[in-house]
Order: sequence, then structure tokens, then C-alpha cells
Amino acid sequence: MFDTMHFFWDAIVLYSGVALAWLAGEFGKIYVSGAAGGLVRTLVEGRKELRNGVIAVIVGAICAHYLSPIAFWGFQYFFDGVVDSPETQRTAAFTVGLGGMSFVKILIAFMEIKASKVAGVFANSGVRNDNSE
Repeated sequence: MFDTMHFFWDAIVLYSGVALAWLAGEFGKIYVSGAAGGLVRTLVEGRKELRNGVIAVIVGAICAHYLSPIAFWGFQYFFDGVVDSPETQRTAAFTVGLGGMSFVKILIAFMEIKASKVAGVFANSGVRNDNSE
């Protein structure tokens, strides 16, 4: 007889082990560092809402993945003696996690300003957007 509960717990243990192994790797450590930065930002701001904390942690992790190479370059450019090490890369990821929410807000505002300028150019050019005569 097939024991479904035994199979369920085996799958939970297996996939938990895979997730923990990934988090212990280099890419996982970058995500964890960014998420920790987002968590620290939430705790320092003193917001008590769980939703805002979860969002800050997720945004910090995502921003760390994509922006930590730029932050690492900035560390090397602006600070003499910064060596290329996993610890420095994780520090860059943590820093990006701290400022991830602010950076995303600035980026969205910049894109909206550019989009409104482009829309204004099309509105003033006499180009019609509808098919009516």
C-alpha cells in the first residue's frame, strides 16, 4: 500500500534541503543579504505593519540580485583598497537591500517624467491617435 503521508514528508524534507543548499550558495547569499537589508530598513523605520515589512524584504532581495554588481563597482571605484571577495559582494547586496525601496521609487518617478514628456511631444505634434475622421 502506498503511504501518501510518508511521501509528503519526504518531499518536504527533500525540497527544504534543496532550498537551504541554494541559500547557502553564492547566489542565495546575495538574495539573503538584500533581504536582510530590506528587513533592517523596515525595523529602523519603525513601521509595524507586516505587509510593509514583507514587501521591503522581497524588494531588497530582488534589487540585490540586479543592482549589487553596480553597488560593488561603486565600492571599488569610491573606496581604495576594496578587494573582490564574497564578503564585499554581500556587503554591496546588503547596501542595495537597504536602499532598494527608495531606488525603485526614484526609478519609477523618473520613468513617469520621461513618459509624460514623450506623451506631450506626441500631443503637440498633431499626430492623431484615433481612427475617426
